[in-house]
Amino acid sequence: RRLLVPRGGGSVVLPGEVGLVLRGGRTTTDRVDDVPTQPTGERAAAMVDKVAAGAAVEAGRRVELLLDHWGTHPPAALRSG
Repeated sequence: RRLLVPRGGGSVVLPGEVGLVLRGGRTTTDRVDDVPTQPTGERAAAMVDKVAAGAAVEAGRRVELLLDHWGTHPPAALRSG
């Protein structure tokens, strides 16, 4: 019934579909799709606002540096346009 496939040297292999059925439809014996819990804590709204403002300033600074660099060393155009 083709549940075992001869491999040579006197050994046999289970087809992938048979292994999948034996594991209950999972591709691994242990569950790997469980999302781990992230440790969280309470934060003051003022602190969150300050951190977000700092991240926005940093993003703007990095974009400015990139544009300055492109002004002196323009990126090469791709053949596809």
